Amino acid sequence: MRIISGEAKGRHVLYPPKCRVRPTTDKIKEALFSILGSLSGDSFLDVYSGAGNVGIEALSRGAASAAFIEKDAVLARYIKANLLLCGLTDKAQILGITVVRAVSLLHKQGTFFNIIFADPPYDKGLVSETLGYLADVSIVAEDGVVIFQHSTREAGALDKAEKLILFDQRKYGDTMLSFLKF
Repeated sequence: MRIISGEAKGRHVLYPPKCRVRPTTDKIKEALFSILGSLSGDSFLDVYSGAGNVGIEALSRGAASAAFIEKDAVLARYIKANLLLCGLTDKAQILGITVVRAVSLLHKQGTFFNIIFADPPYDKGLVSETLGYLADVSIVAEDGVVIFQHSTREAGALDKAEKLILFDQRKYGDTMLSFLKF
């Protein structure tokens, strides 16, 4: 995987050997950031970050800050290494804890994000669960957007959202990007 555009364009994102995560492909990243447009001054939250591929892309494209939630200690170290390689550590925060604890902590700190990107492991029921965390504890800025990358088989999980409204959905093979707002 590589950073496609911006300040860190062309840099490769490192992953641990025998990595268990499914990185967001360049095709899907390109589509995502094309839809989002300018990130200048935005705060970005990368939930289930893996090695930080998407959050680092956001920083490279002009996001003012990014927080990364990744409970796997090995992957959290890779996020730190990738941020160093791209020269973006000063704009980033890594939360090496569960999504529930991280969202609660960010809420207590009074932190809000313009863009929240969540890419939970496919077909594990985490789309619905994570949607609940984000809707119950508001860390989405006014006019903010929540984006889920998920399997097409999990599209129905978003129908259960009570406080968040699905306003756009794009399909790329077995992967979907779903866009929600309060």
